[in-house]
Amino acid sequence: MAKDSRPPVNGFVGAMRKVYNPLGFSKGYNFVLFFITMGYLFGFTLSRLEYLSFRGVFCNPHSSGATGAAPGECYYYLQNPYKIGIQLHLYTILPAALLVVLQFVPIIRHKLRLFHRLNGYLVITLSLISSAGAIMILPHAFGGDLAIQTYGGALVISTTLAYLMAYVNIKLLQIDQHRAWMFRAWAYFSTIITLRLIQVSAGAIISLLGGWYVSRPCAQINSILGQTETLAAYPSCSSFYDGTNPSQHVAVAAGFPKGTAVEIAAAMGVTFGAAGWLALWLHVTMVEIYLRITPAESDRLRQVSYERQFARGSKRPGYAGLVAEHFGDAKPYVPLAPEMLTKALDVETDEKSRDTQPRVRKDGKFKIVQLSDAHLSTSTAVCLDAIGPNYNEPSTHCEADFRTLELLESVLDSEAPDLVILSGDQLAAPLIERRISYAAIFGNHDDEGALSLSRATQMSLLQTLPYSLSQPGPENVEGIGNYYLEILAPSPSTHSALTIYFLDTHGLPPDEKKYKGYDWLEPSQISWFTSTAQGLRKQHAKYSHFHLDMAFIHIPLPEYAEEGLVVKGGQWREGITAPKFNSHFYDALADEGILG
Repeated sequence: MAKDSRPPVNGFVGAMRKVYNPLGFSKGYNFVLFFITMGYLFGFTLSRLEYLSFRGVFCNPHSSGATGAAPGECYYYLQNPYKIGIQLHLYTILPAALLVVLQFVPIIRHKLRLFHRLNGYLVITLSLISSAGAIMILPHAFGGDLAIQTYGGALVISTTLAYLMAYVNIKLLQIDQHRAWMFRAWAYFSTIITLRLIQVSAGAIISLLGGWYVSRPCAQINSILGQTETLAAYPSCSSFYDGTNPSQHVAVAAGFPKGTAVEIAAAMGVTFGAAGWLALWLHVTMVEIYLRITPAESDRLRQVSYERQFARGSKRPGYAGLVAEHFGDAKPYVPLAPEMLTKALDVETDEKSRDTQPRVRKDGKFKIVQLSDAHLSTSTAVCLDAIGPNYNEPSTHCEADFRTLELLESVLDSEAPDLVILSGDQLAAPLIERRISYAAIFGNHDDEGALSLSRATQMSLLQTLPYSLSQPGPENVEGIGNYYLEILAPSPSTHSALTIYFLDTHGLPPDEKKYKGYDWLEPSQISWFTSTAQGLRKQHAKYSHFHLDMAFIHIPLPEYAEEGLVVKGGQWREGITAPKFNSHFYDALADEGILG
């Protein structure tokens, strides 16, 4: 909760800061928006607190609609179950509307977190009860026609779903989405205020134009005018009084503000449904505009969400809640790089370093360097966490060598690649220092050892780093790091010239006794790869030149370990360590015509 450190441009701004800074607002425009929206709600609620006196004000028989309910409404509201419904509604929504204002005061959210939490639960509980009461009275509210009932139902469903989304997101520590959905919930609730303004204006207009009528039961008209005046104005109600037709209805002309009490009620009834839908549309539109003109706060809370989810140990920090990336085609979220890391690397992070899509050079070339299983060390030492041949003892064939890092840096300098692919044993600093884009998948060693970070945690860290194009991939696909990159054709083309697929080959198999060696690609990964490749092929057909597809994994496929195929390399002349189980990813590559 930072204060604006800039000096005020004039005395008025300085004076206003003394008002809004103590409330926790750091920017004047945020306070102005708060004052307008919450003041709108707060003022209306204060003016309606007198309705808590149900018999004395709301259903006072002597009010004639000047205060309290509209004329004729209490004919139903004094009968059960409508009496229960309206009392539930009034006795809960008014306190909820007052308390919710406190939820949007920054100083309370930051300094009184327990109060904010408990008050939030109370507000949700009260307003949900009020919604139940509203549903109970809808059949007769302002006549209860179809437009009114569908508007009321839509409002209850919308606010309840918004509450559900807000609740789920805060439980998952997705604070940015919690904020957005709470804003939406109360923007929807507040339509009842705007509805009143539209209703009164529209009632006057249609009364002036004339020709607007509604059907009203004689019993309700009698509760307003009495028998003598009712029969004088509506002779057809005689069948109601003589008992031949107790449910007799008559047409009532809309007349506001100069008509009789019955005609005023008719004008309010004619316009209520339309006013409700128009108000709901206005509020839905305005809250989305509000959320989009305050992206800085949303981005800040997304970063806070990422940090709290990371601390909790979420599988995909930043994505734990119901964010757009789960459902649509939004770009993957990239959290801010930790300040201490960027300072240690002595690099300047800018927008280009964080969101750059690789592109083939103008000469038609694009160079990729793959770095895999480097077993890095910055000094000569024995690999302390190496796994021996018996899987339960340290290996004697793993002496780390600082020359490995020197070799890799030499390769980067001499080759000057456009993209580096890290397929096991991650490094970042040499790539960031050289401003080289890179994409990573994990090897079997990356999360081995008791002190190792999980793959999800490592991926979330990789996403914070400059020039990293790494992505965790879909949540419903096994593993972390199933994704693809599109390499664009030379500028100014917007078509892809190269697609690179990355798939996580995991580590050790789930049943090491049955399957010695390493894990394999799961069916969900192969299905994702196949469907993605087929979907992209349609897009790539628009590219007039040859389009290339490649796939990278860490652990070799079983086909490369077939009998008679002998490959031994490296200082220790190691053989192929492919999975013993074949999940047939090679066939999927062949079917899609992709180089792996």
